[in-house]
Amino acid sequence: MRISSILIFFIISLHFSVTGQNKSDSVVTHIIKCHKTIFIVQDSVFSYFRLTDYEGKTIYRSGNKDLVCKNGFLIKLDKHKHTELINEVYEIDPKVDTIYSYFPIDFKKGREQYLPDIYDALEGSYILKLLNEPNLREEKSNTIRILYPYDDLNISRKYEMDKIELHEHSISMIISIVESNETGGYKEVSRDTFVLKKRDSDRIRKTFSNLSYFESIKCTRPGNPYFMEYSDKNGIYRYFIISIYCNRNRGNKDIPLIFRNCDFVMSIAMKYRRYSRYRKYRMSSNKN
Repeated sequence: MRISSILIFFIISLHFSVTGQNKSDSVVTHIIKCHKTIFIVQDSVFSYFRLTDYEGKTIYRSGNKDLVCKNGFLIKLDKHKHTELINEVYEIDPKVDTIYSYFPIDFKKGREQYLPDIYDALEGSYILKLLNEPNLREEKSNTIRILYPYDDLNISRKYEMDKIELHEHSISMIISIVESNETGGYKEVSRDTFVLKKRDSDRIRKTFSNLSYFESIKCTRPGNPYFMEYSDKNGIYRYFIISIYCNRNRGNKDIPLIFRNCDFVMSIAMKYRRYSRYRKYRMSSNKN
């Protein structure tokens, strides 16, 4: 629970009085970065604050800055049942981050339904912008792009993007990983580009053809969504924003089929990423 700063001296006195100044109990300071974010979706503008804590966990909150980014205190118990008094200090970034949505939102749905959609679109759009990715809705290219979290349920501090670009005589794959381990937020920690072998290319072309038959789908509760996109040279665009829990629920018969195709793309990415690591290891060993 949060505690007003005017009560802090009383809390500290009570805290050490009850514990007898037990050294196992502690008072710690946590720095939280507060960054105003303007999110533009179609013709609508939404204002959020992006909060990134000392562990790199990032969330978005709306409201007044003086309330959202307000210094305060928090009391919690650790796993040993020792009390911790946490001093939360917000550092406000003076810059404003403007993000255009990479994904469409259906505003015809009620407010309670589309607001979670906006939050998901904001999270995915922020990372794609960080990677300098184009908006596939505005591109006419044969592309499959998948952005997925490393944690399916909790706040994910790591995402991977696997992008397939189909050309006339070849297929390329870009694999990018972003990670957030501190208040600085997400950063791209690796990027690899590969030209697929013929056998993998033939199977990817079949997957690309399969995805063209599906309509866009969104199903994200509960869990963190996987962002999967399809675009072709004819200007056709599809998006599939689906949590792994929706896939297990089997409520929509198309969802398992979409996931099966996207799982294949992700497995190809894993194979080439492992090869890249092995190649770098061999090169490093040869130098030594």
